[in-house]
Amino acid sequence: MWLDHNRIGRGRIAAAQTPAAGGAVAAGTAAVLFPGGTGVDPAVLFTVREAQSYQYEAHLVDGFGLPVPPATLTRLVLTLTRADCCPPDGVPIIVNDRDHQDVLSGATPDVLVNPQGLLTWVLSPADVTIGPPVRRYARHRAAFEFAVVGAAGRHAIYFDIEGGG
Repeated sequence: MWLDHNRIGRGRIAAAQTPAAGGAVAAGTAAVLFPGGTGVDPAVLFTVREAQSYQYEAHLVDGFGLPVPPATLTRLVLTLTRADCCPPDGVPIIVNDRDHQDVLSGATPDVLVNPQGLLTWVLSPADVTIGPPVRRYARHRAAFEFAVVGAAGRHAIYFDIEGGG
C-alpha cells in the first residue's frame, strides 16, 4: 500500500488562497514511494513560501493500484519535523504539534481521504514556518503512516521553505 502520485498527474502541492480553495501548482513533482523504502526520493521535494497555506494531494492505493477508501483504514497519522537541523540529543524538532497526530478520526479537518482514496492535506501557515532560529530557508519532512488490516505503509514528503529572515 502506498501513496500513488501518478494517478493525479505526478502529485502536487498547490498554493491555497483559503484552506478550502486550491491555487497554482508550485514547483516540484512527486513519485510513488513504496512502503519500507528508505532515503529521500528527490522527486518528493517541493518549494514553498513561509507563512502561506498550501494543499498537498496524493492517492492512497493498495498493492494492485486500487484506491483505498478511508473506511478500510485502521491507522493514518502525520508527523511533521524539521529536516534541516536537529538538536544535540538527536530528537527531531516537531513542527506545529504534529507528532504522530491521528488524522484518520476526522478530528483534524485539514487532512482528509475521500472515497476514491485521494488524500488531501491543507498545510496551514503554522506548518510552513521557518523559525526558530529565524533564517532565510528551512526544510520540513512530513511523514504519513497508514494501515489497513494486514498491510501498512509510510510516505514522506519534503518541502523547502523560503523566507525573508
